[in-house]
Amino acid sequence: MDNEKLLFSGASTDAYVVDDDILFLTIRSGEQLTTEESQIISTLAFTHFKGKYKVLTVPQEHASIEADVRSYLVTPDRRHRVIADAIVITNLPHRLLADFYMKFNRPDIPTQFFKTYKEALVWLRSL
Repeated sequence: MDNEKLLFSGASTDAYVVDDDILFLTIRSGEQLTTEESQIISTLAFTHFKGKYKVLTVPQEHASIEADVRSYLVTPDRRHRVIADAIVITNLPHRLLADFYMKFNRPDIPTQFFKTYKEALVWLRSL
């Protein structure tokens, strides 16, 4: 990881600022990102970045996201805030969830899946 600055630490998720326009989220093992935490993080990020930003998410093993959060990820409100999503996938359950998300939620912002944090960061920095 590079030089991250902690923006938020909640029950399930930590949010860091990376570069001038990248929000890095890590969802702790065995925890679930809730709608409440997601809304707090979104508001803090939008205020911090003073507009649009990119998101890099790393769910640790057995981490999950509430269904309402997955629905929020494709709303017009989020499209006005987020440029792109990079998600690090390291296990089969997360791969299955990612495939489901792409097929059924159909995000209309650029969304890519990566095996490592570094690969995801390189892609986001290229945008």
